[in-house]
Amino acid sequence: PATPLHHHELQSPASSVAFGLGNLCMENPTNQLAARKAVPLLCQRLSLMNSKGPLGQEDEVTVIDAASALAKLTMGCADNQAAALRAGAVTKLVRLLQEGPGFVVANAAFALHHVCDRNAQNQRCALRAGAIAQLVRLLDESGDAHRDKERAAADVALAFEGLCEGNAANQDAARHAGSIHALVRAM
Repeated sequence: PATPLHHHELQSPASSVAFGLGNLCMENPTNQLAARKAVPLLCQRLSLMNSKGPLGQEDEVTVIDAASALAKLTMGCADNQAAALRAGAVTKLVRLLQEGPGFVVANAAFALHHVCDRNAQNQRCALRAGAIAQLVRLLDESGDAHRDKERAAADVALAFEGLCEGNAANQDAARHAGSIHALVRAM
């Protein structure tokens, strides 16, 4: 049987750069602001399709690394959150929640959390884009294995935190969409 490839073996040069940039900027406000011009470039990579159709496995890794780097550049950085919104990050991340395979979805949820965390404008945009309904769907459709359900629930709960913290309208919308019952079922 074929040996499974490790993440770094699948990284394209662009993916490796995004991965490195994210790690360089994580929890470093000075570096986050210095890398602001990368935000729209990362957002361009948040798609599972290109002009030829669905992406291959190496391209999925690029999407994963772009979402992860976007999360790290927007983590607590209002300027980069605004840049992400202007670049269409919220709607692209919600689309990844709808269409992506497991690791893509997990990183999209991680990025959505940080793009929207404590940012009312981005939270409203996520609500309009259907993020809450997608997150509830992900909870309802999470894998049968106990560990898979726990991981999916943790990723979704983190995204709910970013979408709903300090936002009563999103909290109400999440409740009406069934998030509370879905999270309780996932426990």
